[in-house]
Amino acid sequence: MSVKIIRPEVRPAVGELKKHVSELGRRFVFFDKNTFPEGNIYLIVREVLNVTEPYQSAELRRHTVDSIMLFLGKDEGLSGMLVEVEIDGKKYTLESPVAVYVPAGTWHTYRILKGSGIYMKIVFAPHGDYYPIRGLGRKTPPLP
Repeated sequence: MSVKIIRPEVRPAVGELKKHVSELGRRFVFFDKNTFPEGNIYLIVREVLNVTEPYQSAELRRHTVDSIMLFLGKDEGLSGMLVEVEIDGKKYTLESPVAVYVPAGTWHTYRILKGSGIYMKIVFAPHGDYYPIRGLGRKTPPLP
């Protein structure tokens, strides 16, 4: 595999990804099954500005692969964003900058409670396909 340089596509998650129910800000898709099908990574960045009411983009869900959620505020030291992350039924209120590792099979979601910054999701997914539909296309291992 050779070096890959990609300019992101701005695309909504609603209608493209399962369990995604709302949009806020802009979603920049860097690596996925469309932009880098030979890769083993999915990477998006969502920019949100001046959040004053809690925002949740997706319902509680789990994946067959590991992922990382990264929250970076726009203030000095990457502060400036308050988030709530739910992992297997436990809720954590976190201030940026913070990263959350989500093992495969773990139920998870997040809400941006207030502030401005970016949310980044990095998923270690074969062919950049982090939410393959079971029974269609590539075979995926069962969830634990």
